Amino acid sequence: MDVWSPKVNQNTLDARLQQMDRVMQALWKQNVNVVLCLSPVPDQLVDRLSMSVDDPLWLFRPGRKDYVPYLAPVLMRYGHHVRRWQFGHPGVSDVISDALYSHGAEAASMLRNLTPDPRAVLPWSIAQPRVPLKDEKNIEYTIDLPQAVQPSRIGDFLKEWRDSPRAQYSLHLRSASAVDLTQARRIDDLALRMLHAWEQAPDGLSISRPWATLPDARSVAHPDPLLGVFATVSRMLQGRRVVGRLDLGPGLKGMILDGERGGLLAVWSEGELGKPAIVHMFLGDNVVETDVWGNRASLARVEGKHRLSITSTPTFIEGIDARLALLRASFAVTPTLIESSQITHEHTLTLSNPWTQTLHGELVVIEPGRDWRIEARRISVNIEPGGKAVYPLQIGLPVAETAGRKTLVARLEFTSMKHQPIDLSAPMELGLEHLFIDTAVAAERNPNTGALDAVVTMFITNTGDEKKVMNVFAQMPGQKRHERTITLRPGQSMIRHFRFDGAGAKLADTPVRVGLRDASGPILLSQLVSAGDGQ
Repeated sequence: MDVWSPKVNQNTLDARLQQMDRVMQALWKQNVNVVLCLSPVPDQLVDRLSMSVDDPLWLFRPGRKDYVPYLAPVLMRYGHHVRRWQFGHPGVSDVISDALYSHGAEAASMLRNLTPDPRAVLPWSIAQPRVPLKDEKNIEYTIDLPQAVQPSRIGDFLKEWRDSPRAQYSLHLRSASAVDLTQARRIDDLALRMLHAWEQAPDGLSISRPWATLPDARSVAHPDPLLGVFATVSRMLQGRRVVGRLDLGPGLKGMILDGERGGLLAVWSEGELGKPAIVHMFLGDNVVETDVWGNRASLARVEGKHRLSITSTPTFIEGIDARLALLRASFAVTPTLIESSQITHEHTLTLSNPWTQTLHGELVVIEPGRDWRIEARRISVNIEPGGKAVYPLQIGLPVAETAGRKTLVARLEFTSMKHQPIDLSAPMELGLEHLFIDTAVAAERNPNTGALDAVVTMFITNTGDEKKVMNVFAQMPGQKRHERTITLRPGQSMIRHFRFDGAGAKLADTPVRVGLRDASGPILLSQLVSAGDGQ
């Protein structure tokens, strides 16, 4: 809450404080903590000191006491109830001088002399490098994160603030206006900003005034829909911290939170989906789903597993077993890339025990199925509390297996805890490390015969540092197989076309198998491509 207004002076300050009293008392009755902001600076001080209305730190230059008549009554009235005093609004200036912020220590010292155990809160721009200040233990920062910073990149921008020595800071999140984004995208953006920001363990989150005052006779403040989203997501995050991430499938994200209010899973999809993605997994005995508006519903269970409907808008599942979610998140195959070659591949399976008791059980690999060679499919599990186990895993591929994302699924049967068996999944990718293939197939009218042909286009790139000699091929049921030999130097790309005469009408229900193989080695990579697909 702003302490002053531009027009306030020594004569009107008491009336201003009486006006504030009514609001402050109402907030305190609701156990709301209030931060008082010393901005904007009254016009009388601005004119006298030739300073900016938004830079109250200039008031606290050594030897200056001009602020005393304006600030002393405020401190006397609220100093014993308000701990945090903010010196300006975040985001007012993108470039802040180090000289200005050197006055932060003087401001903190002034507060300590006049109030018990105060905190000086300094606004900061994320574009400004961190400048360690004297007496920083009594200083907090509120860091402005502009809308140009993508939610998933927030952690990159805050690295120096997380590193030792860690400063106390809150994050001020800016969202796009309704002119720049649709309302649905604004809602998704704010919810994701809050999740990614909270993952950085700040001391708090804030947003700019989420309301507008319409020019009518009453000048009533009308809330922006984002206010409701901010309130709901804040309630979900309160009393919890992010403890892990959970991969739910291609483009599907999960964030695990835990704390005094119990476990919570936030789920969303990256990018727009034509329809919600459905994921089935057991999350806990009593879980409740909440959307960004605060609507609550019980999650349906199908054969013992909860049914998650995931869209681009984050959804929150309360009451989850957070330790069970962390167990799922720890399950991984390393390396994730399986080379598409007919040899036995050496990988490892990782599993961690998030509980405070030893984890005993048996892990049975159920996917991929029996056409894959997996050794060993049964693994005895014995992991100490907080420990991690790594198991060797040998993988052999079926000859006709297509490239792309694969999932290893293992069922864990507990013997040391009262948990029903659960399925754990880990993503894998079948492909080639230094060969990139992009493929498309389309129906095309033959200029010579007039027939509707099926035409395959393959774009192949050698991203490695060795020359590759490969056979590229395309085959379609009932058609002659096409195959050519190509030589790719390091960094070279090549395009090859294959035409199936008169087969264009079959593309609607007949995929084309394309790929490449090493004539002198075990490499064989293939894909199934349908009309309109790009792989």
